[in-house]
Amino acid sequence: MAGKELIIEESNCREIGNYLYNQGMEIENIINKYITILQAILSSGIVSGDVSIALQTYITYVNAMKGQIENISKAIKNQTEDFLRDMESVDNITF
Repeated sequence: MAGKELIIEESNCREIGNYLYNQGMEIENIINKYITILQAILSSGIVSGDVSIALQTYITYVNAMKGQIENISKAIKNQTEDFLRDMESVDNITF
């Protein structure tokens, strides 16, 4: 007969939460670098015309992504910590 125990490896949960957070921060950094590159192209390479207008519009949309991945990453990390805290309160074991 199967037991009704749930075993949670706290260190593994934290490690995964931290990993996902760090990956999100890295993606955020990549987005920022990408925007910088696009703006450099706009200011020095494609300075006028339809392509310039389209690139400016594209940069506007990419700028709207700034902070989104960071927010998601923080939420993942917070949810991980909340989950471990909830499990601690139910099981009365400090993680």
